[in-house]
Amino acid sequence: MKRILVLLFLIPILTGCSLIKNNNTLKTNNSTQIVEVNQASTTLEAKAPATLYSKSNNYSVLKWQTVTIQENNSHADVNIKYPKFIGGPEIEPLNKYVSELVLKKFSDDNALVENWIKNGRGEGNHYSGELFECHGALEGLDSYPACSVYLNADYKIYSIINDIISLELAFTDFTGGGAGNHEESIIINYDLKTNRALKASELFCDTDYSTKLAPIVKATDMMQPITDYDRELKEKATSPASDYYNNVLLGYSGLTIVFPSYSIGPGGAGIARLFLPYIDIFNIICLP
Repeated sequence: MKRILVLLFLIPILTGCSLIKNNNTLKTNNSTQIVEVNQASTTLEAKAPATLYSKSNNYSVLKWQTVTIQENNSHADVNIKYPKFIGGPEIEPLNKYVSELVLKKFSDDNALVENWIKNGRGEGNHYSGELFECHGALEGLDSYPACSVYLNADYKIYSIINDIISLELAFTDFTGGGAGNHEESIIINYDLKTNRALKASELFCDTDYSTKLAPIVKATDMMQPITDYDRELKEKATSPASDYYNNVLLGYSGLTIVFPSYSIGPGGAGIARLFLPYIDIFNIICLP
């Protein structure tokens, strides 16, 4: 794992090479590790009414590339993508913040697998209830599902407004257990003016912003109950006391609130994202 981390941080100084292979991954044979920076850069174009909130535009045309980590062997199925922003030293704190969030997921799963290989996995053998031995995968088995992880990550950059970049990291991390929904989102609103991640409350005019958002959210089509089961979930999710009002992303035409899997309906529905046009909430938002 240490070698992988070193390669990631060396990417900016490598020349003539966009693909790096590393065969020392999750301690299995025939492993392939790819760490790649996509050479094509991307940018966003600001549109009204978001420009009404833009007092600072030093980074409005910030570009980025995609870093990819892939691994496929008897213990791991990994496909991770996350952004690396292009710029001088002032951008590096943002890149460090994002990469550390992503790589922690990868490192945590790696530690699980290493522990399983060394000590076995107690819940792996459903037939005998005994400790399931995981080191057999080293002998060339094509698949070892009881001792393997599935980790997928992707991202979406919603906007760069008033030099605040809003992005979502979406993970699917399955390390065993039930076959339910294992999706998770990490919401980032990063202020490039002060080089720090903002709390959701800092994007609004008042600290009780959820009280003003709640009736608007509750009136949307997405929050109309269909069954008694989802009625209870949606009542709780739209309450002003709900933690989900911390999961907000700034877009160029409106605000997106992210509701985790199981929060407003069955897990099979996955993560729900509710869009609110700025015209409905223009008097609630006050960007720093």
